[in-house]
Order: sequence, then structure tokens, then C-alpha cells
Amino acid sequence: ICKVPVGKGKGNPCGDFKKHKTLIATFNKEFVASGIFPREMGKKVSMLSIVREQSDYEDFYIVSKQQCKEQYMIAEELVKQIYGYIVNETGQNG
Repeated sequence: ICKVPVGKGKGNPCGDFKKHKTLIATFNKEFVASGIFPREMGKKVSMLSIVREQSDYEDFYIVSKQQCKEQYMIAEELVKQIYGYIVNETGQNG
């Protein structure tokens, strides 16, 4: 679902995001700053992004099993909130 078209992408009315930072910044602007999702959600998305960048770009990034579980639980929570928003906006469930 696209709340506000933000650019012309390749068949994507929401824009063509070439970088994760751009996508996250747009999400925060359009959905968090506008009050659709709580500020805490924006912080969690940013935290997940930082961990992803560290694991992708650092030579010896080691994550513990506990850290992995925490990241998974946060991601699961975010997906549920976004899914709930989509269901409420579209009236479609699945």
C-alpha cells in the first residue's frame, strides 16, 4: 500500500528506493511523523537497519543468539503493525 506517491519508480507508484536509508527516511516521514505509527516504531526500524548494516559491512560482526531473537521479535512486531494498518486501510484480510 502506498499512502503518498513519492517518485517515479519502475512500476512502483511509491518510488524506486535504491538505498535502505531513503526508504526508511520516507517511511518515517510519511508514516511515523504523520502519527500513523508510533515514534517507537520508527526507532525500532532504524535500530534494525543499523544492525543490518553492521552485519553486512563489518568484517567480523558476530551476533549472539539472544540478539538474533530480539531482532526477530522486533521485526515480527513491526510486520504485524504494518499488516494491521494495511487491513484497516483496504478492508482486505490476506
